[in-house]
Amino acid sequence: EEVKEMEKQASWLKELCPEKAHIFESKVQTTLEAWNELEKSVMENKSRLQEFTQLQDFFRSYLAMISWTEDTRSCIFS
Repeated sequence: EEVKEMEKQASWLKELCPEKAHIFESKVQTTLEAWNELEKSVMENKSRLQEFTQLQDFFRSYLAMISWTEDTRSCIFS
């Protein structure tokens, strides 16, 4: 939302001062590129976090299964 507001303000400034438009247009473009990179990075991190969460759940289940197996084995052999 703030990015859209920045774009609207840049458009307004372009109309207000067309002779200086190139200055803030490049800054707006740089900001938009940085924003897009940030969004991409956030999505990649979210994906990795989901993978790690699934892996953590798998290892918890695995440890529970090992514990159950050891308990069952000790009951059988005692």
